[in-house]
Amino acid sequence: MERKRWSEAGEFLKLLADLLPQGSYLVGGTVRDLLLGREPADFDAVVPAGAEAVARRLAQKLGGSYFGFKKEHLPVRGEVHTAVVPFKGRSFRVDLSEYRSLEEDLGERDFTVNAMALSPKEALSESPEPVDPFGGLADLGRRLLRPVRYENLLKDPLRMLRAYRLARELDFKVEPALREFVRKNARLLASAAPERTLAELLKPFKGPSPSRFLEDLLDGGLAAVLLSPLSPEEVQKGLSLLRKVEGRKPTFGSLKGGRTFLGEFDEELVPKLAALFAFADRKKVEDLLGRYPFGRELKDCVLKTLGGLAELEEKSPETAAEKAAFLKRFEGCLFPILELALAMGLKGEAESLASFYRERYRRFKKPLLDGREVMRLLGIKPSPLVGRLLEELTRAQLEGRVSSTEEARDLIFKLFERWRKRSE
Repeated sequence: MERKRWSEAGEFLKLLADLLPQGSYLVGGTVRDLLLGREPADFDAVVPAGAEAVARRLAQKLGGSYFGFKKEHLPVRGEVHTAVVPFKGRSFRVDLSEYRSLEEDLGERDFTVNAMALSPKEALSESPEPVDPFGGLADLGRRLLRPVRYENLLKDPLRMLRAYRLARELDFKVEPALREFVRKNARLLASAAPERTLAELLKPFKGPSPSRFLEDLLDGGLAAVLLSPLSPEEVQKGLSLLRKVEGRKPTFGSLKGGRTFLGEFDEELVPKLAALFAFADRKKVEDLLGRYPFGRELKDCVLKTLGGLAELEEKSPETAAEKAAFLKRFEGCLFPILELALAMGLKGEAESLASFYRERYRRFKKPLLDGREVMRLLGIKPSPLVGRLLEELTRAQLEGRVSSTEEARDLIFKLFERWRKRSE
């Protein structure tokens, strides 16, 4: 099978071929991607012995770091030792484990296309020939996902979810018998660790069409387990909105704040997630978000996005004061709110808020003068009056009546004179 050439990943593979001990093999998704001509993001390898020492040596020679962890549901590979190394502006992760028998190791994997092995030097050849005891190469050619053994899926039910995730990621078909197996055993997914489940659920949101992946989950009976307590009707309505969101380039990208969630997702994840939950009961959404380790920041932003969208649907803010009050509460999640508002047909409302935010709120949400300047200008001591004057100044700025420090001083003098006359 012909494969493409890569830049950094290909050169890094040459390094591995020199540094890994005799009897080492590349395995799993690394081999699958190499044979498909895809550039591997990470490298998965097995060594005959001393995985920890190999990981440490790789990290030391290449200026990286290493750590070890236990791998659940993998009886043959109980421990994995990982080296993370910088290389030509990138960071490559190498997962290393030990094997007693290569075929035994491959036999414990999920799908045949992930159950092949290549020696590092063979991987560098023009037409690599993998160790392939389960027909993975033929399935790769047919672009078919087929389990190595169905009992492997029962040992680790999360692999049923991974089947649909990989199918969409690789544009493969799921074997009909596997689809039927998943439908019959979907309930077993409830036993999977929430953090592992969430990782599989969110990976498709990095791609262009997470809605297609979620459609597969509905068809396969997995959505009822994974997205409970949302009803099928609520999920279907959310999917309709998600298709609109994912089907176009973000309009308000300049309003993104540069945050990342869970270490790998940017703010474009939020409108997609919120779209999926937009038609569900709020309590149900809170329950669902609480089941998985979304992290407080992502969870709060999704809920705030849904709250802001609901307010826009009910009554869009019209005056400067109303817009300022809305933005004060929802500024941190303005990007996803406006993107969803557009998708729901609230174009005028979204554009009006975005314009006000850019032209007035972002610049004038804080008074042009502070309390000390006001007291010095007026020759007064600290009092509640200073706070009221600053509030009036901020309102005037947002309404467009004040745009400079000089105008701010003039307004403060006028407001103070008005207050003094009323007090006499």
